[in-house]
Amino acid sequence: MSGHNIAVESIKEWPKNSNQPLTESNIRSLHTMILVKPFWSAAVTETGIKTTKEIKVGEYKTLPNSVQLSDGSIFKYSEVPIDVPIEMKDLLD
Repeated sequence: MSGHNIAVESIKEWPKNSNQPLTESNIRSLHTMILVKPFWSAAVTETGIKTTKEIKVGEYKTLPNSVQLSDGSIFKYSEVPIDVPIEMKDLLD
């Protein structure tokens, strides 16, 4: 939780420094603050096979990912990992 607290405090400081726009680098820094170090996470492949995948700090995903919502439906994030940098640029624009 300390990583989350540091990230939240950083976000609170951004408006005070009007010369610092929100950038892709800022977002990656937040990710690094929150996660602190890489870890392995339980996952399920699209074919239903249980596996694990490494979550890397400050890096974009290299595999498609999704989450199962409380109603049982699946929400798919950006399905093609190579598109993430383009989608981040679109978000920030």
